[in-house]
Amino acid sequence: MEMESCLFILMFSSLLLFTTADSDVRLVNGNSPCEGRVEVRRDEQWGTVCDDDWDMTDSSVVCRQMFCGDAVAAPDDFRFGPGTGNIWMDDVSCQGSESTLKDCEHERQSDCSHIEDVGIICSGNRRTPIRLVQGTHLCSGRVEIQHGITWHTVCDADFDLQDAEVVCRQLGCGIPAKVLGGSAFGKGGYQMWTEEIQCTGNESNVYSCPKSSTKKQNCSHDSDTGLVCSGYTNSRLVDSPDSCSGRVELQYLTEWGTMCDASWDLRAANVLCQQLGCGSAVAVPGQAWFGEGSGPIWADVFECHGKETHLSQCAVSSWNRAVCSHGHDAGVICNGSSLSSLDGTVRLSGESGCEGQLEVQYQHTWSKVLLDSWSIREASVACRQLGCGSAVRIYSSSLSGTGDTDVCLTGYQCSGTESHLVNCNAPDTVNCSSSPYVSIVCSSESLRLVGDEGGCAGRLEVFHQGSWGTVCDDSWDLNDAQVVCRQLQCGTALRFTSFGPGNGSIWLGKVGCVGNESSLWDCPSAQWRQHDCGHEKDVGVVCSEFKDLRLADGCSGQLEVYYNDTWGNVCFNEMDKNIATLICQQLNCGTSGTVSSAGSRVKGAPNWLDSVKCRPHDSTLWQCPSSPWGHNTCGDNDVANITCESSDVRLVNGNSRCAGRVEILHQGQWGTVCSDDWDMTDAAVVCRQLGCGDAVDAPLNAHFGPGTGNIWKDDTLCGGTEPTLKDCASRRWGEHNCDHNEDAGAICSGCRSCVSAAGLRDPCEGAGRVCLWEGGIPNVDRGDSVYRERVKCLLLSEIIHKETELLTLDGMVRLSGEGGCEGQLEVDYQHTWSRVLLDPWSIREASVVCRQLGCGSAVRIYSSSLSGTGDTDVCLTGYQCSGTESHLVNCSAPHTLSCSSSPYVSIVCSKHRSLRLVGDEGGCAGRLEVFHQGSWGTVCDDSWDLNDAQVVCRQLQCGTALRFTSFGPGNGSIWLDEVGCVGNESSLWDCPSAQWGNHDCIHKEDVGVVCSEYKDLRLAEGCSGQLEVYYNDTWGNVCFNQMDTNTVSLICQQLNCGKNGTVSNTESRVKGAPNWLDIVKCRPHDSALWQCPSSPWGQNKCDDEDEVALITCERRHPRMHHMSNLEADGLQQKTTLGSTPISQIKKVEAAVGTGSPKLDS
Repeated sequence: MEMESCLFILMFSSLLLFTTADSDVRLVNGNSPCEGRVEVRRDEQWGTVCDDDWDMTDSSVVCRQMFCGDAVAAPDDFRFGPGTGNIWMDDVSCQGSESTLKDCEHERQSDCSHIEDVGIICSGNRRTPIRLVQGTHLCSGRVEIQHGITWHTVCDADFDLQDAEVVCRQLGCGIPAKVLGGSAFGKGGYQMWTEEIQCTGNESNVYSCPKSSTKKQNCSHDSDTGLVCSGYTNSRLVDSPDSCSGRVELQYLTEWGTMCDASWDLRAANVLCQQLGCGSAVAVPGQAWFGEGSGPIWADVFECHGKETHLSQCAVSSWNRAVCSHGHDAGVICNGSSLSSLDGTVRLSGESGCEGQLEVQYQHTWSKVLLDSWSIREASVACRQLGCGSAVRIYSSSLSGTGDTDVCLTGYQCSGTESHLVNCNAPDTVNCSSSPYVSIVCSSESLRLVGDEGGCAGRLEVFHQGSWGTVCDDSWDLNDAQVVCRQLQCGTALRFTSFGPGNGSIWLGKVGCVGNESSLWDCPSAQWRQHDCGHEKDVGVVCSEFKDLRLADGCSGQLEVYYNDTWGNVCFNEMDKNIATLICQQLNCGTSGTVSSAGSRVKGAPNWLDSVKCRPHDSTLWQCPSSPWGHNTCGDNDVANITCESSDVRLVNGNSRCAGRVEILHQGQWGTVCSDDWDMTDAAVVCRQLGCGDAVDAPLNAHFGPGTGNIWKDDTLCGGTEPTLKDCASRRWGEHNCDHNEDAGAICSGCRSCVSAAGLRDPCEGAGRVCLWEGGIPNVDRGDSVYRERVKCLLLSEIIHKETELLTLDGMVRLSGEGGCEGQLEVDYQHTWSRVLLDPWSIREASVVCRQLGCGSAVRIYSSSLSGTGDTDVCLTGYQCSGTESHLVNCSAPHTLSCSSSPYVSIVCSKHRSLRLVGDEGGCAGRLEVFHQGSWGTVCDDSWDLNDAQVVCRQLQCGTALRFTSFGPGNGSIWLDEVGCVGNESSLWDCPSAQWGNHDCIHKEDVGVVCSEYKDLRLAEGCSGQLEVYYNDTWGNVCFNQMDTNTVSLICQQLNCGKNGTVSNTESRVKGAPNWLDIVKCRPHDSALWQCPSSPWGQNKCDDEDEVALITCERRHPRMHHMSNLEADGLQQKTTLGSTPISQIKKVEAAVGTGSPKLDS
């Protein structure tokens, strides 16, 4: 992992500011965290230091304070720029031994200006103590925290949105877009972080956040936390009468800019309106309708789906390289604005908002529009105004619509270039007659090219009757292709060809465009579905906006991009190591690279891109801002030349650089590795070292053919965390008992850019590459070697003339309910959303779906007959999961069959609330309650035993079961009875039981459970005495070491014993009682002992003789009923325990004997 760590450091070297946790000094505007302008904090404000009398001794104090090694230089060339605000220190004179800069002698008043601000360079290369790895870009991935020299992953149950806000801020990555559990970015190879992070969201770094020992001691790497941060941190609408309309301005990190209207649409506008609390978008006027802005013009293309609540949750697909000026600033009018009733506001009646009968608001009334005077020009304005692309089709309708009146509009006349209908001439009003009304189809999703992720090359598919289908190539020519490219805004048609057979319906045949039509729907063709074609004749199109990327010599050489049917150069101007690293990763050529300038290797080749500047959130070159296509100031020797890092390991003879025979470089010679003892753990180290993702197979016995030369390693034994294969244990170099027929191989999951939100990785190499499936779609598990052997990966540009089938990952899921965590199930399979038959579906498959959606565990499966929103009448059946998978694609593939009258699957997920223990605020002890049919109910104790309790504790991640008992009667329904777990089930829902609601119990039989992670706190004599904590079924001591008045005050308040207290040390009152906690240090923002930092449970330096904490609080008795009578009666008073503090129950159980030391109070 050292390589990944170094990559992380290098890629963040462009950040302008770095501070240590709780530090009062920082270095600003340097190229690394250990150089920059010196700034100090005073009175919560940052200011600079004057360079009068500054020398290397002063610099050394700052470097040491910043953990940045020794001072290297104190340059006086003004390279770190002037600061702003106060100049806090002048005439600094350090001796060199001071621990902080503020300890040095200095003048607090300064006669300097900011051109004298001091800067320094230190020798160190300090790491950020938190990182995101295995993500699609530097600001996404698995969360890992450094402690000492070890990186730890974080349990998803211990990490929430507030923690994510701090991590994103600390990394300079903006704000959180998604918090993902279930090892969405792969499983870590390190230890789990043992504390629960409890950030409020305002902290500057994670180490400033409160922490407490995690309750999730059995959390595994299956629950590693993932995080995606967004650089777009804020948004606003300006230059309008109100805040719900105006010019769109977005803040990227700290800089505000406008949006280019060519990159902005209705779906993004809807999300922005919702984010601003302004409802939904009613218009998306461009062309600086609200006036021209200033500053940067953002051209990111947001791929919103409409259900997002913040723009940061929308994927950024690319940077629009069309020429854009502030004359094309985008605007939005939300329905919460006074302008939403502006004359000329339009709406379309269809479900998507981009098709249907047209209605226009005119004189405060919604009216229909007569067809007679309406043309494609007016329709183009309406579609543009709605952010729905271009006008595809106008047709007549006689529907009544939802207009407010029988007055209709006619006479609109537009040039077709306006951004809003109000800019066209005003209409006339007439009584509605039997004349047809205007209906419009805009271009948002009526056709697509399947193959290129940019959507400008691939198999042509059209949307009709709720599903996608293909087009037959009979009579197809370049004129038809030209119309498709124009409609998709993909430039001009370069050629038509085959991209392999599709599936589903063949919707169109014998298309006959002239070539000047605005959409495919204006061209004559056979009737829908009238053809004599098979899918082998499905037509494909390549448009001029199709793009690709390569290095001339594979993983080194001139950087070249394919655009407008021509390979061209990328200019060196402003390109840095960060950009070279991103390109190397995108091409699967390692984890870092270097860049230099050179002359063009092809005379006359165009210079396509210049001024490329990639940001931390970009994962491909296409997302990076740059000049428009072909606009450059590139000289003859200014072409970018990139060399990706070399490695001492490689994969040879496979279909890509991420699969093949393992070869290792030693003493200047490449040799092979024997497959004796070779396994997935060894292969994982190779894949990680090469930047190729996770290992998916470790083939043995020269699977990729025998090598030649030396066999360098044999009996390799990797632990899984080694940074390189050379670090793994094995025989001595060159010592083996193998021949080359036993050479080891590795198959990796692919590049970082293929990581999806669910943590799945495409087996191919990355952007611009596709999987070619040989012999049809293999109906096998993704882990099966048959799957891997039937996949080949090629550049899309290399298969433009091939007939082959393209396939994307199946198994995306959605639930139809409003919250997204319940409702009828639909699965995306073979590019089609399909319903699933209830017949073979079980709680195991439902558990996978809920986990995949981040919706907790599966609570209930039920049947439904709703039609859903599936694209087809084909249903799925036959999924088989173990229940532990993170994505449905990891289960066996389904069968397809025609939907019948059989019921479909609907699911209710828990959002982590399918069962609970009521009583302990920590959730690890109490009356057991389960969630069913929208309400919480209890479980009867008939047949209940410790095996049942074990499953509950495991499901709640509360350790192991200690006992089951009563916590008093509950109320509401008694949902379960006669539960019969074996004890090894993953959830209570896997255990047999009586039917829901069937029982012969009353609430006094409600069962309760105590798990090992239950904790409690007491003072031995009520509000004074030895401090004791209950953990792992035993009362034990807390050590006196470093305990102060803040900690004592918190404990007294937690026990309702007043606000203050005193602490002293004493010997343990019970011989042999464990010392559970030591070095407890509560902070001002901690509200309970469990939030206070301390040593791990049971690890202490406490001397039983006299180092146990003894506390006396200001109040003599706690403000709550003391249950001494309950102690006398033991556990016979079951019916009163429901309102009894759990601490009292524990005292009772200790008194009657539980096998733990008796600490009498």
